[in-house]
Amino acid sequence: MVQAVAWIVERSNESDFDEDSNSSDNEVEGRMGAVQSLGIKLSVNKALCGYNFHIKHLDGHPLILRGKPGDIIKPGTVKGVVGKGIPNKKYPELQGNLFVEFDVGFPTDHFLEVENAYNIVRGCLPLSPKVNIPVGAQEISIMEYDEKKYSRGRGGDAYNEDSDDEQYEAHGARGVRCQQQ
Repeated sequence: MVQAVAWIVERSNESDFDEDSNSSDNEVEGRMGAVQSLGIKLSVNKALCGYNFHIKHLDGHPLILRGKPGDIIKPGTVKGVVGKGIPNKKYPELQGNLFVEFDVGFPTDHFLEVENAYNIVRGCLPLSPKVNIPVGAQEISIMEYDEKKYSRGRGGDAYNEDSDDEQYEAHGARGVRCQQQ
């Protein structure tokens, strides 16, 4: 069972992609035995270039959590701080560990106003592997998938390809069928 505890995350005023963050959406707190867990959501900027924020410890003093530029934080990364968790019930001078699980909030689609600006961002990131495109490959568009919009009943249209054949046969035409043995 996870219980909420009174840890407060105060954000710095650093500019990043996550402009509309508010602390109630960006932190999740929990307590499991003598282990303190804290969930923090970082912007892509902070996940790649470093972060700096402070939390208020249970005894009231602030703890600064800092990540260096280049120490990449991926969604689901867990880092720990030894001895800064919940105090032990029998020995209050001993504290458990604090674990921080990070999530990364990506920017919205088309977050840059100028198309050429994506080339600047691309130039700062590691090169992507070259993809060999086979001769005769068909270029297609990919879109957001809305399950409610594109599925009917159990299987949805994509998994119900025989329905086209049945509809075609209903208008008088016969398709070629494999002979049963």
